[in-house]
Amino acid sequence: LNRLSGVLLPFFLAWLISYILFPLVKFFQYRCRLKFRIVGILCAFLVVGIVLTGLLWVMIPPMIEESMRVKDLLVAYVSNDETMSNIPNMVEDYIHKNLTTEDIKAIVTQDGFLEAIKQTLPKLWDVIVQSINVLSSVLTLTMVLLYTLFILLDYEEITSGWVDLLPERYRKFAVQLVGDIEQGMNLY
Repeated sequence: LNRLSGVLLPFFLAWLISYILFPLVKFFQYRCRLKFRIVGILCAFLVVGIVLTGLLWVMIPPMIEESMRVKDLLVAYVSNDETMSNIPNMVEDYIHKNLTTEDIKAIVTQDGFLEAIKQTLPKLWDVIVQSINVLSSVLTLTMVLLYTLFILLDYEEITSGWVDLLPERYRKFAVQLVGDIEQGMNLY
């Protein structure tokens, strides 16, 4: 299992995504009367993608606005030498003794943030390692999406035939366990 964990984790994640998406695929295939299952799967992926994009589109601008307000509050806090009741005294003392208004502005503005990043990551090797990690993550995400696609294509056959993959002595318990889980999940 340890050797196969790099493959099994994306597979089980794809299985979970397939389990969640299957009712939507069934809706598109049977209620919307799409002739081919692949069209229903692509429609389900499209709907989920649109919903997630809409959520991000709604959530990102307020987060940016709040981060700008935090920047303004930090600058006002340091420049006016004020005290706030919800910040511990030790932290306030440290901020007032060691940080100036220019330091805060340099850190929280975009140019200052980029300059801080350039100073903290001077090595080219770190950039290469990060690029490889991003590429690996994109590859893993692609594998999960492909696994999900292929699982959804044969979902009914897989869910009815998985019992035959188990040894005979474990089948009864496994079927009972899965039945109990499905019954419990259907209550919600």
